[in-house]
Amino acid sequence: MKKLFLLTTIVAFAVPAFAGEARERWEGDRRMAVTTSITPLVVGAFSGGFGVDVGFEYAFTRSLSAKVNFRFINLDPFNFDFVDSEDSFRPRASQLRFNLEGRWYPQENFVQGLFLKGNLQFQRLSSSGSLSWDDEEMDTLINTFSAFAGLGYKAVFGSTRRHAFVMEPILDVGWRVVSDWAFVPPLGYILGTAGVRFRLLFGVAF
Repeated sequence: MKKLFLLTTIVAFAVPAFAGEARERWEGDRRMAVTTSITPLVVGAFSGGFGVDVGFEYAFTRSLSAKVNFRFINLDPFNFDFVDSEDSFRPRASQLRFNLEGRWYPQENFVQGLFLKGNLQFQRLSSSGSLSWDDEEMDTLINTFSAFAGLGYKAVFGSTRRHAFVMEPILDVGWRVVSDWAFVPPLGYILGTAGVRFRLLFGVAF
């Protein structure tokens, strides 16, 4: 997965170089965008693991686009030591998330400006742990399928160029459709599978 993170980083920075068409051929119709969130990177680094989040959007018309997004966070190791004991509990966890999203831009500027969105999300949360004095592993696997609806704004900077930096604040609300755990109302909000959530994305439009 570290190779995947490195590849994603290279692609995110290399896209502008390959997207630079001749200016006379460009008519202001940026149809694609690559975005990322720094949250998985920060969470992964803080926990001793790593994280990556990358999304790709393509506009079919001036007002309609589709987006796919992939996120992976690995928390390993994340050690807890019992007080006054040589024993320790060492859990490991990972989050895998995939989103398929549709967007409507009422201002009809392709991938720019205000948009309304709806998306389907699949998330898999897996965890395992063991005690230092016990070889038995304790494993948990939670699969959740959710639906979200919300709104956002894609701000574009450097609009005179074919490729431009973008920033995307998004507010949405979700509902769990199917989950392996029946009693997860509090966890749903924490894990991002239900409830209200706010995200801030950065990337490149071209």
